[in-house]
Parts: sequence; C-alpha cells; structure tokens
Amino acid sequence: MLPGSVQIDTHNEVHMTEKAQVQLSRSIKAQVVTEIAKRMKRGKVSQSDLARRMGTSRAVVHRLLKRPRDTSLTLSTLTSALVALKLTATVRLTPAKPAKA
Repeated sequence: MLPGSVQIDTHNEVHMTEKAQVQLSRSIKAQVVTEIAKRMKRGKVSQSDLARRMGTSRAVVHRLLKRPRDTSLTLSTLTSALVALKLTATVRLTPAKPAKA
C-alpha cells in the first residue's frame, strides 16, 4: 500500500448488518479524515485556511477533524476537503468473497 493510502477490507462482510455497515462507514471516514489531518499538518494548513479553500466555516472543518465518525459527515464534505488540499482519492471495488458456511 502506498504511503498515505487507505485500504478497507470488506471481503468478509458480504452479509453485513445495518449496524456493521454504519460502523464500516464510520471507519472509512475516520481513516480519510486522519489522512486529511496529516496533510494539513505537513502543509501547515490551518483549519481557517482549509475552511476558506472549501468555501465553508471553520466550525465545519473543526467538526470534520474532531468528529470524523459522526454519521452526519458526508462524502461531499470529505471530497471538498480533499479538493481544497489538492488531493485525489482512489476507490477500488472488487467482488466480495462468499460468506463461509
């Protein structure tokens, strides 16, 4: 895996419960937010700077960074932060393995 990349293995999650899906979603968001925070620190980008680049308030950025597992955090907000930091995200989809009997 490349430095700064995020990998989520869901191969064994073919028959996920709704609760498990929410937990997986939160985990993915948290990993992406962790990478955003690292890039902000590396690039010396403040929350105010990122908010200005995203066209949003500093409160939104603060919430993004401090509560990444919040279910109200949207893919749109994450994408906006990535674009503002001049980052791209790659998602690779592969067939899930059938559940073991």
